[in-house]
Amino acid sequence: MSTPLLELRDIEVRFRHSVAGAAPWAPAAVLKAVDGISLQLGAGETLGIVGESGSGKSTLLRAVTRMQPLHSGQVFWQGRDIHLLSPRDMQKLRAKMQMVFQDPLASLNPRLTAGQIIAEPARTHWPRGRRGDIRRKVAELLERVGLSATMINRYPHEFSGGQCQRIGIARALISEPDLLLCDEPVSALDVSVQAQVVNLLMDLQKERGIAMLFVAHDLAVVRHISQRILVMNHGKMVECGSSAQVIDTPQHAYTKELIASVPIPDPVAEKARLAAHRKLAAHNAA
Repeated sequence: MSTPLLELRDIEVRFRHSVAGAAPWAPAAVLKAVDGISLQLGAGETLGIVGESGSGKSTLLRAVTRMQPLHSGQVFWQGRDIHLLSPRDMQKLRAKMQMVFQDPLASLNPRLTAGQIIAEPARTHWPRGRRGDIRRKVAELLERVGLSATMINRYPHEFSGGQCQRIGIARALISEPDLLLCDEPVSALDVSVQAQVVNLLMDLQKERGIAMLFVAHDLAVVRHISQRILVMNHGKMVECGSSAQVIDTPQHAYTKELIASVPIPDPVAEKARLAAHRKLAAHNAA
């Protein structure tokens, strides 16, 4: 059996927080943001991660990159425990795992041009790279993500939300990563633009053989882009399987509730869905 690109073994992330109304000397409460998650991701595979807000999805992504310290567990990259790597080796590894963020405009430095934003990771990971070569690569990436190389000197405020997200994707791609960590990359975009960005990510994945961890609320988007789906609730993994299996034949009650909560753009069907959802909620409460 081949070594997975990424493997998580029983990882746990905890946060301490004060409790409203508690005595000043009372110990801080502990929140398990990620609670015992184990999974494997193969090269070129997409794993969708779904769950309501606060379920630990984004924290899980940050733990993979070591931006968020683990309380326990291990993260392996091609068989190597990343928490045993030196800072220099970890920086080299980060070139191979890049993030695409939720808010496309907020994730871009407003003082830098599109070209400077995309080139920044290249200058970080390859400081001796020739300026002309980097600029050429930036222009190629702008064209590849559906923008024009003539936009290289424009600033983020001159782009739409969808165009800013394309710049964010180009920035993630310049270091030639093997893994993209997508933290709700289309939730801030219009529906029509969402489809374009998702299709762009799928095309890039096929071209470059990139693996993806794709966090989203929209089950239709997750099903479209993912081979497997992981469902999280209160930091725990409640269900994981193929996209068809999780969406069409969910096994866990929380997954069923999550699917039942998706609105249907048909008044009659939506009324029936709400009735079935109330019935399921009453059954679960009993």
